[in-house]
Amino acid sequence: YGEAVSTYERVSRAGRDGAEVWNGLGSAYRGKSGDYPAGSAERDQFIRQAETAFKRATQADRAYGPAFYNLGLLYLDADPFPGAGGAMDTLLRLQQARTYFDEYKNMPGVDLALFDERMKDVTKLIKREEKKRTVEERCDMVSSIVNPTGQPAIVWCQMNDEAAALKRAIPDAVEVSGADSD
Repeated sequence: YGEAVSTYERVSRAGRDGAEVWNGLGSAYRGKSGDYPAGSAERDQFIRQAETAFKRATQADRAYGPAFYNLGLLYLDADPFPGAGGAMDTLLRLQQARTYFDEYKNMPGVDLALFDERMKDVTKLIKREEKKRTVEERCDMVSSIVNPTGQPAIVWCQMNDEAAALKRAIPDAVEVSGADSD
């Protein structure tokens, strides 16, 4: 990606600054960010440069769908996403990805199958993040129902964090998971 970055930077400095050039530069920056570990200053710099380039592409041509799609991908995949005071909140990052994918959907020449795949991904991740944020509250509610009965109960969980929280909240709870062999 280093050569692509150099090439697109030269082209943009030469005055060719249409949406396609900015989108290509953003893609090159995004690709280059993968050469560095998550959270490193170098990775964060390339992610910010990719975001800026993609946004410049949308300013150059408000109907250029690939730039909106690539902004969505950037927010979907760049975890953690560098923010002003540290990493951007995960739920906000995913909601931003969804916003850009929604913009892409309304562009001429949209690939609806591609849009549907990414929206399925981002929707699943948003639901997972929302569940993670309410584990304790939901487990407190379940334990308040189960504990007063004094009777055995079966409680189904979807996440390991839920199972651990329920085991702490319900006396004598036994956790059985798909990984258990006996």
